[in-house]
Amino acid sequence: STAIIQTSDFGRTLAGNSGAGSDHAWGGNYMMMGGAVKGGQVLGNYPDVLTDDGPLILQRGRIIPT
Repeated sequence: STAIIQTSDFGRTLAGNSGAGSDHAWGGNYMMMGGAVKGGQVLGNYPDVLTDDGPLILQRGRIIPT
């Protein structure tokens, strides 16, 4: 049985920096495919609050992954 895993750990901040760009942040999409994989699931939670005072927001749009 073969399983294929695709990952991406690269992300960008939601808020811009002083050069009108964005800085590195957390990415984090992962996909696993294969015959023995129990699929059809999305794990983790999308934040309900994306404002600066949200419970999962650090600063400048960096979101703590769940």
